[in-house]
Amino acid sequence: MRSSHDLLRRLSRVVGASLSQTAACPAMATTGVMNAQLTGASGFAQLPNPSAPGKNSDGSPPRRLSSHVRHALGSLASGKQSPPSPSTSLRAGAPEFVPSLSSRKLLSTTAAATADASASDTPSAGEPSPGALIAFQRDRDAQPSLGLVLESLGKSRKWRVLNIRGDKLALLPNEISLVLPGGPYEQPDLSLVATQAASEAADSSLIELAWEISDMDAAYTAPEMAELLFGSEPTAARCAAALMLLSTHSLYFKQSGRLPPKYQPRTAETVAAMRAQEERERQILQAQQAFRKWFTEQKLQHLNSPDAASSRAALEASEYAVKLEVLQKLALASPDGPVYMSDNREEALAIMSELQVPATADNAFNVLKSLGWWRKHDLLPLLRAGVDPAFPAHLNEAAEEVQAVPPPDLDAEGRMDLTSHYIVTIDDASTKEIDDGLSAEKLEDGRWRIWVHIADPTRWLQSPHSQLVREAERRNQSLYLPTGSVPMFPYSLAQGPFSLRTGAGPTPAMSVGVVLTAEGAVEDFTVTASLVEPRRRLTYLEADEVIAGGYATGDPELDGPFRAIHEAALLRSQWRELQGAVAIDTPEVEVAVNLNDDDTVKDVELVNRNRESLSQSLVAEMMILTGQVIGELGTQAGLPLPYRGQPAPVLPSDEYMESLPPGICRAVAVRNCMKRSVTTVEPGTPHAALGLPAYVQFTSPIRRYTDLLAHYQVKAHLRGEQPPFSAAQMLGMLEGSGPQARELMAASRAAESYWLAHYFAVQPRNMLYDGQLVAWRRQENGIAKVILDLGLEVTVTINRPAQIGDLVTVQVATCDPSVGQYTFQEVYVESSDREPSAPELEELESDSPAPEAPPADMPAHVAAAFAPNGLPFSMSLLHNAHPLRCTLPQHARFSTTGRRWLVHRRCV
Repeated sequence: MRSSHDLLRRLSRVVGASLSQTAACPAMATTGVMNAQLTGASGFAQLPNPSAPGKNSDGSPPRRLSSHVRHALGSLASGKQSPPSPSTSLRAGAPEFVPSLSSRKLLSTTAAATADASASDTPSAGEPSPGALIAFQRDRDAQPSLGLVLESLGKSRKWRVLNIRGDKLALLPNEISLVLPGGPYEQPDLSLVATQAASEAADSSLIELAWEISDMDAAYTAPEMAELLFGSEPTAARCAAALMLLSTHSLYFKQSGRLPPKYQPRTAETVAAMRAQEERERQILQAQQAFRKWFTEQKLQHLNSPDAASSRAALEASEYAVKLEVLQKLALASPDGPVYMSDNREEALAIMSELQVPATADNAFNVLKSLGWWRKHDLLPLLRAGVDPAFPAHLNEAAEEVQAVPPPDLDAEGRMDLTSHYIVTIDDASTKEIDDGLSAEKLEDGRWRIWVHIADPTRWLQSPHSQLVREAERRNQSLYLPTGSVPMFPYSLAQGPFSLRTGAGPTPAMSVGVVLTAEGAVEDFTVTASLVEPRRRLTYLEADEVIAGGYATGDPELDGPFRAIHEAALLRSQWRELQGAVAIDTPEVEVAVNLNDDDTVKDVELVNRNRESLSQSLVAEMMILTGQVIGELGTQAGLPLPYRGQPAPVLPSDEYMESLPPGICRAVAVRNCMKRSVTTVEPGTPHAALGLPAYVQFTSPIRRYTDLLAHYQVKAHLRGEQPPFSAAQMLGMLEGSGPQARELMAASRAAESYWLAHYFAVQPRNMLYDGQLVAWRRQENGIAKVILDLGLEVTVTINRPAQIGDLVTVQVATCDPSVGQYTFQEVYVESSDREPSAPELEELESDSPAPEAPPADMPAHVAAAFAPNGLPFSMSLLHNAHPLRCTLPQHARFSTTGRRWLVHRRCV
């Protein structure tokens, strides 16, 4: 703490300056506030009235004295000394006295004369010498440091300097800011001066006080600043303290020179602006700290009580809801999407910076998930694709209104009454959106007309531009995910009046009736709006039993029609094959997930599609037949419809196909030659893979938006009206629908991978899976496609000679359920004479029962290893080994040490 004497010496300079201000400030002279005179030995001056108005001689407004400066003046005027109260703001009120420009010049002149009188004691930034204390900066942005000069390094012009930590440095002359006064010094003096300097610089209010009495036009050296700050001759410690204050408190002075450093007072306006900026930054920092604190508390709260619904509601009601919504936009934006490049992105990046998290979309997703904004198993690809089982309230209200007050039926006059038909629907047991049914009508000539009845949602949604249809366009299609379905329409409609439900009474439908030739070609067809009444619902399993049981449905009224439908399906399959249709039969597996109420996983199951199901083939053929009829109708009428086409594939040669094992390997070879299908508005676009001259998907208007578009077009044509969409309009909608459909497909695959990773994560660690190598992806790198017996197709690296058709055994190599990633590695077995190592032997269970004879299904050269010498036998998991198709004995143990299976037999 500085002494009263120091303050008095400094403030007496203010008094001296005030003498010249009497003439410069008439207002002060007339009020009598400039009757200053020195008083006795104390050298204290009678201070002017600080509330007197006036201006400086140059016309500039006087600087206001801060509270702690006024406190210091008042204490000295009363003969008391008390510590000043630091203040960072200026009190509002009348202008206060400060030395005018002329008085400040006088002050500077007086200071200069004083400096000349004691020039021998004034430090300089000149050439240092051994034993001198210096202030140096190796980096212009670094704080000044103290050092003791030890010696000159000769021609290099560098100086050997000892810093405060005891390190020896080699400094260039331009790195030395100031040579401190006094000396010569020794090493203990360095620490002493540094301690004194830190003590002197502890009072940060000195820098503001120095600014209040400084000359705005002056540029002060470090020693001059020390005198201005501490009111006495600049010692080494006070010069160092001045540098410390000036480097850490840049609000009042700016550095205008470097060698030697000089400091110029900032203007009052600049100081006020910088204070305002500091206040803004302080408020921003406080807000950021509060946000981080809230974020940490919310994460902990969600971790302890992971109720997604309540967490989301609380977050949306919180004071930071707007920030979280901005983060949601960043998380859901793709790198090339419009939201990613919008103004929200910069705001989102700033929020992520506040949380001290790298600003990426994935990180934004994880941040929100950790708070409970999304549920534990919500997946980013699905969220980005807009997949949400729930519908907004206004759409649910619109759905209820449609059912409560149905619009007039535009097709009432032409709707054919087919309620007398015995209609059967065949679906999975879990299907709730039933959009097709089948019936057969016996003609007078003994032949059958096969009827396919399709749900008619456009009976209820007459405008293709209604809000429910626009939502269907946005959703594109119903999704069937491992965790359940995500409908295209609200459940109340999709599972209600839209569906062909048994027991629901007469239901609007679109019906397609077809008479086939003996070969299976379409001889005649009818397309009409209709009224139907489904009577029987069968699952695929039940329908298979009906077929296997000779079409005994349990209802004689259905037996004959069911037989006719199945025989028509067989005939159609043969006909399409003759037209060049390509049949690809590969295993398919579905992932079924059951979640508990708290979003934890109850179980994950793999369900194989029954490739032998005759009823599934029956339904597929009837749907293809309907698509052909609508395609021919559209071609004949020139209707712009979503025609589905596919170029003919270039199939492998017969010689190559015969070289492959029959079955899956050949099916995969054909599949790999197929070309991508296209959707166009051009009538008569052939679909080579189906063997059809034209094809339009028409049978799933509840679940597929393009099917719904086809319904609008066809029904308008049947009424004799202009279709609602021109070819150009239809093409535009299809071009927008295609990328959306691909995004949904990719999101669906991501969901499947995520849950497959969960499935494999809970399986036994060393569980083996059998499969078959069906294709090479990059044979030169050994990357192969393997279809497991589970029905799953996976990629495996084969590090040995192998060929398509080889049977392989694999196990999970890596599995990360959090990101839905898993990999497999091949496990191949060979007999080995190498005995197990000691760690491997420890892993064997010595009390395992030994078989009297090798298992029957173990290959002979493996069985031969059961020698009477009692030595352990090993089957190694070594690379480049010959694969064996064998079942390991029950007492086999997998060695995690040697990465091989060990089979132990004790000598009897």
